Amino acid sequence: MTAITGDGRLFALRAWAALIVCAPIAWLAMVLLPSADARWAGMRLACRLVFRLAGIPITLHGGDQLTGTSPASIVVSNHTSFLDVVILGALLPCRVRYVAKRELARSWKTRWPLAGIGTLFVERFERRRALADYRRIIAAAADGPPLLFFAEGTLRAEPGLLPFQPGAFLAAAERRLPIVPVVISGLRAVLPGDSRRPRPGAASVTILAPVGVEDGHIDDGSRRRAPVAAALRETVRARILAVSGEPDSGEPDIGNGARPD
Repeated sequence: MTAITGDGRLFALRAWAALIVCAPIAWLAMVLLPSADARWAGMRLACRLVFRLAGIPITLHGGDQLTGTSPASIVVSNHTSFLDVVILGALLPCRVRYVAKRELARSWKTRWPLAGIGTLFVERFERRRALADYRRIIAAAADGPPLLFFAEGTLRAEPGLLPFQPGAFLAAAERRLPIVPVVISGLRAVLPGDSRRPRPGAASVTILAPVGVEDGHIDDGSRRRAPVAAALRETVRARILAVSGEPDSGEPDIGNGARPD
């Protein structure tokens, strides 16, 4: 185990101070500002301030792949740290709607701000409600800002890209929408999933070229949803894996189920 130096402790205190200062600003902006665009802009400023005050350099690559004038699309990101939502809020060049587990809607403390920026909550365990939520996502996918999925569906401390859950890819296949892969790098080292002690480091977000359902490598003419979704998943996951610099932690298997992430 690596010993925590005095400088490391000071950095952790600085990072937590940044979060403590900026979290109420983000919460109030996401709840009180008059429109979804204004609430997103307020949250974006607070998220950027977190990294600036904490002394964590952040960089965006490929911002032109996702803009406010882009056609309807679905965004799929890897999941590396509790700070993933913060860095995406700080760096994404346009507003997105997160797809989040329904447990986050149980408390007003998380439901109000997340709902304020258009988050869609999905059931993960009760099948009937999960199917209803999935249909709602399908309906929303082609209308409004892009939906953003953390396709691994969970977070762990160890490096490695986990299997992808099917929800994002089934929605893309159903609506014939492109998927924009997003790669978060560096944050796992700054704040691993099993730690509450931030460490010095830099982080980045890389937005890759969209993967279209009509790509010749994906759609062989079949209109069946599950095969197209499986091909989309394979291509998107391979591209994220290649850029992430992390090992492959398992190959997923998409069947005919409709369980969202």
